[in-house]
Amino acid sequence: MLTDSGSRRPQLDVEAVSQGDIWYGSEAIDIGLIDEVGTSQALLARYLKEEVKIFEVSLEKPRRVMDRFGKGVTSSLDRVLDRVLERNAESRWHQQ
Repeated sequence: MLTDSGSRRPQLDVEAVSQGDIWYGSEAIDIGLIDEVGTSQALLARYLKEEVKIFEVSLEKPRRVMDRFGKGVTSSLDRVLDRVLERNAESRWHQQ
């Protein structure tokens, strides 16, 4: 496997950590995948204190679960309603 981790993380065994496993918090620290656990907001705050040049930051408001499912449910309901109306119209046509 080609990797540039050797220069930045020489202690990292790339073969051992690239098998599709999921590493959480302290486990990722213990095997050398990350240096620390934190939020992106905390990292940005630290960078601002250290006067690191930040060129652009874009934050999006997380969508609520109902908002994510809402579009799918709405389109499904639209299709069901279309079918009901279509069948209703067909039954009226056959009755005449």
